[in-house]
Amino acid sequence: MSFFDAARHAVHQTYKDAIESITSVSNVSQFREKGVLTPNEFVAAGDLLVSKCPSWTWEAGDPSKAKDYLPKNKQFLVTRNVPCSRRVAALSTTVREIQMDDAEDMEWTETRLTGADGLLATESTVEDIDDDDAPVAKSGPPPPAPPAATTAAPA
Repeated sequence: MSFFDAARHAVHQTYKDAIESITSVSNVSQFREKGVLTPNEFVAAGDLLVSKCPSWTWEAGDPSKAKDYLPKNKQFLVTRNVPCSRRVAALSTTVREIQMDDAEDMEWTETRLTGADGLLATESTVEDIDDDDAPVAKSGPPPPAPPAATTAAPA
């Protein structure tokens, strides 16, 4: 952190501390008017978030920084195990795209999942079907059904 950033942070922290010492915490909801939550609304919203999204949890934090208007074990919310750009970049190394040339289609991409060693995770062989070998569907009405077999009753 540069000297300028550190000075800005110190001034902002002093300003916040001064404002917090002068003003009291509101217990009147002003969410619709100003977008501000009361401590009870914050805890209720956090409880709902924690119950709906398991990656979020309440934390107590440093006791010296705890706010007395919030429960001791619910000072702030933390989310964990959320994909970040570094993990997404690591994931993209496991997918290998191979450019293939084809006389008819010009170019296409084949995507294969690879293991950590760079080898294909699964290998399956699919035979190519030439259009010349494919069965041709006949047009027109379907062929008549064969007659039902009848069995003679023993005499």
